[in-house]
Amino acid sequence: MIPLLLKEVEGMGCAVEAERDKLKLLDPRPITDEIRSLLRKHKPEILKMFEREKLAKQHGWIAFPYGEAFEKQISRDTSVFIFLEDDGTYTVWRATWSDGAAPVKESTIIERVDFETALERANNYVQWFQNNRWIQKKG
Repeated sequence: MIPLLLKEVEGMGCAVEAERDKLKLLDPRPITDEIRSLLRKHKPEILKMFEREKLAKQHGWIAFPYGEAFEKQISRDTSVFIFLEDDGTYTVWRATWSDGAAPVKESTIIERVDFETALERANNYVQWFQNNRWIQKKG
């Protein structure tokens, strides 16, 4: 719901950002009363989305727009992703590519959990992966 609402606002020529505990319209163009009402109604969830983006970025993740996904590249050809599911939960997935558009190896690390759990598990996997690679290179 939140990503769709923010995309609709963007389509009207505006962007939304968090300023402490408030929502701020950037380059405000006229928006409908219905959209303004929806922004007010979903303000806590929108602010939470911005908090999640900030937290993920602090841990080195790239945030896709509207909190729909986060990515961290952990090697030249491997990335870990945190995806927002339609039901509001998150799934952590990792994939390895080799010259093609489709991954040659992929796995789900955890699925349909809250954001904090997903970020923690994703960070733990990244740490494990980096430690494992260091041990393999050393040995």
